Formats: sequence, structure tokens, C-alpha cells
Amino acid sequence: MTYVTLDIFERFLRVTGIQDKDEYHELYKRELIPTNLLPRVPSVYYKSHGVYVKRGTHIKTFEKDYGRKYNNKNKNDIRLLNKIRQQTPEFKARKSKWNKKPEVKVRKKAYMKVRQQTPEFKARTKAYRQRSEYKEKKKVYSTAYYNRPEVRERYSVYAKEYNQRPEVKIRKNRQQCIYRQRQKQ
Repeated sequence: MTYVTLDIFERFLRVTGIQDKDEYHELYKRELIPTNLLPRVPSVYYKSHGVYVKRGTHIKTFEKDYGRKYNNKNKNDIRLLNKIRQQTPEFKARKSKWNKKPEVKVRKKAYMKVRQQTPEFKARTKAYRQRSEYKEKKKVYSTAYYNRPEVRERYSVYAKEYNQRPEVKIRKNRQQCIYRQRQKQ
């Protein structure tokens, strides 16, 4: 039901001299005031349905960053506020604590295993790796990485161990024999 507006209701209260909610309720119950024009509980009916903002939600940061007031009805504002909140150290600590749980790790691993097998993911990855900036970045990183002394040392130790394996020696001997036979022909 639609009642009179708030300013008319306030004027009505001033004119009639009603002081508090008990007096208003008594008059409403006895129908001494027009019940079809005035609400039974005015505090509920005239309650402001303005912007609801929870405490500690970085509203001032939002206003400083974007130069306007936050509106919780606007989906874009909600997204931007969440973006601000995700940069806080408390949020990052909570997220890292959550991600370190074993059941979360297992769930993420299973999800990624399935996701990486989809054709869309494979196509996107292939397209990304074909881009020239990816290749340049990889080339710079790999040369810088493999030129480090500790990495070179680790690879040379591994190569020595690998070449001492019996199956590797057999394979290399076989390849050398084939090479020598071709040289003789």
C-alpha cells in the first residue's frame, strides 16, 4: 500500500502535536488518524533504503582512487571495491592460508589437470607461446638462467652421472658403431 511521503508525514506530526511512537501507535489503533494514508509502523515504512556499506570495507580508499562515492547497487563499484580489498595484506594472508590447506591443493590440482586437457586451454596456451614477446622473454630468461655458475655446475654433475649409466653407455656405443660403419662405406 502507498502512504503519504515522509515530508508530509513530518508536517502531520508537527501539526497534530504527536510526540513519540507510543502516542502515534495509540492514535493509529483507535483509528483517530487516517489509517489509509499513514503507515502502521512509520519507522519501518520510511526507513532509508540508501547505500548500505559494511564497516571496514575500504570505502575511503575507493573514493580516493576513483574520485566518487561508492554505491553498492552498482556492480562495477562492487567489482572495483573487491579489487581494492584483494590488495590488502589481511586478505592476502587469509588467501595464502586457505591455499595451503591440503584439501584445497588436491582440489586445485584435480581441476587444473582436467582444465589443461580442454582444447580451448591448449589453443590459448599454444597461441600465447607463439607470440614474439613470449619467445623473447623466454630467450632472455633461459640464457640468464643457464649462464649462472650454480646452474651450470648442477647440469654438468647431472651430465656426468647420466653418461655413466649402463643403458646410456650401450646406446652411445651402438650409435658410434653405426657412425663408424657409415664412415667406412
